Amino acid sequence: MDMSKLENLGAFVDEIDADGPPTAEAQQAQAAEAVGEESARQWGSIVFMVGNAAAMIAPELRAIYTEEACLNWGRAMNPVAEKYGWNGPSSVPELGLLIATAGLAVPSFFAVKARLASLPAEKEKAGWLGSLRDWWRARSAARTPAAAGATATGSASDGV
Repeated sequence: MDMSKLENLGAFVDEIDADGPPTAEAQQAQAAEAVGEESARQWGSIVFMVGNAAAMIAPELRAIYTEEACLNWGRAMNPVAEKYGWNGPSSVPELGLLIATAGLAVPSFFAVKARLASLPAEKEKAGWLGSLRDWWRARSAARTPAAAGATATGSASDGV
């Protein structure tokens, strides 16, 4: 029997085994990697939403909070979350609600603020929105310490 033929067959078998289906250990490693990547995406999505909310105030932040940068942050966060037993952002749905609400509230606040600032000073021309603006300004002025001192002593010019 020629042993060289068997040795050649062994190399052929090794090559086929390498190209064949993954072993159970390899499958487990691939599954763990997929779970880790999904968790990293979840963590990164939270930071991405925070960045988008911050970019409503400072638009230059959009260049910093990119999807790739946030995913990289999520990949770095994932081992820390595993270390402390945090189940991921999906275990805190309130955080997603808070960020989504900020995504609506922040632009609404700035739009209303700009609209109120653009109203004419005369009440009859400003309409009900101008009346609301004037009420808010009077309410805010009443909260200031100078206004509180004037109310307590009768006049702001008393020096108290």
